[in-house]
Amino acid sequence: QRSRVSRSSSAPQPSRRVTARTSPLARRRLSVSCRPRASAVLRASCAPLTLTAVATTESVTDGSSSLRRAAQENFIWMSVLASSGLLLAVSVNEILWYSAVGFETVDTVFTTILKIGVVVTTVVAFFFLYRYYDSQLAMMRAAGVGLSQGFWFLSMWEGGLLWWFLADLLTLIPMPFPFIHFTIEFNDIFHEDTPTVYTSDNLLMASMFLRVQFLPRLIAEIWCMHNSMAFVSAKINNVVIDTWFVIRALFIANFGTLCFLIFMSVLASAYIMLIFERPYPHVDQLAEYDNALYYTIITMTTVIESVRASKGAGERAYTCLPP
Repeated sequence: QRSRVSRSSSAPQPSRRVTARTSPLARRRLSVSCRPRASAVLRASCAPLTLTAVATTESVTDGSSSLRRAAQENFIWMSVLASSGLLLAVSVNEILWYSAVGFETVDTVFTTILKIGVVVTTVVAFFFLYRYYDSQLAMMRAAGVGLSQGFWFLSMWEGGLLWWFLADLLTLIPMPFPFIHFTIEFNDIFHEDTPTVYTSDNLLMASMFLRVQFLPRLIAEIWCMHNSMAFVSAKINNVVIDTWFVIRALFIANFGTLCFLIFMSVLASAYIMLIFERPYPHVDQLAEYDNALYYTIITMTTVIESVRASKGAGERAYTCLPP
């Protein structure tokens, strides 16, 4: 009898877990009771993971963000100085034109001072351009890209920035220099007795409008400076945000930015037309900026048939409107 009791006590007893597995009603109750607990555990485990990932990304990108901000500030300063030099050069050109005797322009003390101001602003813009690309190289080195030491053509070539740097450098070089003045004559086949005379200031002034190409990049750098968290989100999603990515995004998403850039391009094109057409002695219609602006708009919109009929300011404004 004792052996029977010992055998019965040592026999495995059916546990509640096995019973619950075999009972459909108990299994349903167990799943319903455990479901909120599982979701709560999942949320509790995922929330710290997400916060940890963001914190890790921010800590990793902390050094690169400071370098990125330095590059943005340098480019903004460079663009502002380049634009200031352009405005000073426009002032020089207008003063020389309205103080000219006939078609001969002579430098004065005031125009010479303005030209020195153009040179000074451009030299400082060169300095900030150097710092901008130096910050770009530092960002690449911080990201683990193997580059040569220092700021040199080899390191720029390895980083893929050499051609951009040379293009920006050549954009800043043209400007009217003080104490340098020469003329170039072009003969007209229909009026060989009166050639068209262009000065060095005219040609260099027209070349300075290449600096307008800094404007879209300036808008993009300002946007990146005020939306620094976008780089953290892009780092998590493996998306590379650069200047040209932001420019394309702004063109697509922000119609006002596109209209502003087109408006500035029209203003610059009108003044370039004024520079080249004003010295021509046989056309007086393009001696003023409003006429050059009008002809630029009707050329871009191909509204050529209404040019002869439009004479007043109201008629010209109506002609420039889209159909």
